Amino acid sequence: MASEHETNREDGAARGGLRILLADDEPMMREVLARMLAILGHRTSTVANGREAVEHYECHASCIDLVILDSAMPIMDGPQCFRALRKLNPDVRILVSTATPFTEEDLARLYGGISGFIRKPYGLAELSEAVSKAAR
Repeated sequence: MASEHETNREDGAARGGLRILLADDEPMMREVLARMLAILGHRTSTVANGREAVEHYECHASCIDLVILDSAMPIMDGPQCFRALRKLNPDVRILVSTATPFTEEDLARLYGGISGFIRKPYGLAELSEAVSKAAR
């Protein structure tokens, strides 16, 4: 089941404004990343695995601008989830988040058409840049 996170910036100046589906099997990572995305002005829905990501996307595709996908998850891993999401929407924007030592070329072969990737651990500035590039 997806949980929703939304920014409540006092100054009202949302820098981002994207609606992001975040799939990561680590609860702490989901929470921290959702908070970071909220700071950047984005709204997030979070899920714990690839199967949940596909189910959520199936029901809410029109409300999702970008998917941030952990590369290693139980039930349905990143590459499997990527392929399932692409079957639903060949134009879906997907940013892969990985702690693995894959190169950009490795990820391109493994995923075949991701919008970008970011290597864990990362900070707010790196996340902001990766999300901006992936959402273009």
